[in-house]
Amino acid sequence: MAKLEKLQQLQQFGIGTFKTQVKYRNGYIINAFENNKAIDALVMPVSCFNGVGVGILKAVCERYPMLKSALDQTSCGDQKKLGKIVEVEIVEGKSVVFVFTSIGYNKNTMPKNLWNKPGVNLRALKEGMLKVLEKHNNVCLPTFGKGMFPTQWETIEGVLDDIISLKQNEGSGVTITVFK
Repeated sequence: MAKLEKLQQLQQFGIGTFKTQVKYRNGYIINAFENNKAIDALVMPVSCFNGVGVGILKAVCERYPMLKSALDQTSCGDQKKLGKIVEVEIVEGKSVVFVFTSIGYNKNTMPKNLWNKPGVNLRALKEGMLKVLEKHNNVCLPTFGKGMFPTQWETIEGVLDDIISLKQNEGSGVTITVFK
């Protein structure tokens, strides 16, 4: 059954929505984080191998050099980090939070038996984001799950929607904004 047909069937029973609760913005996420007073955390998905050498993760770590040392205090490659977070307060009321969402994929440092396990670990994403949202109500994060850790964005978005719904059911208003 096609995804849309399944969703329509579930909606007949009051389950699911057509519209995501995740907000989307275009722009440079670092500037938005620094300049938008409402955003209190920049969430950065990261692998258990602490890789920060490319993309927006590299840019964030270059902007805030203390982040790399915070990551380096964790054990590189330790799969037990999945779902855990490392938080660094940048200025009062604003933090960068690393969420360990994937095992990683580094053939130079990764054991060969793990080479076939790239991708975002959805359980780890949910656990980590719930930890972030215990303290922060308005977070931003980049799109992820592409490149070395391929996971369909719709799947990731579904997990983020579930998290927002869960927090709303608890009486917490949270906002998750994704920057494209």
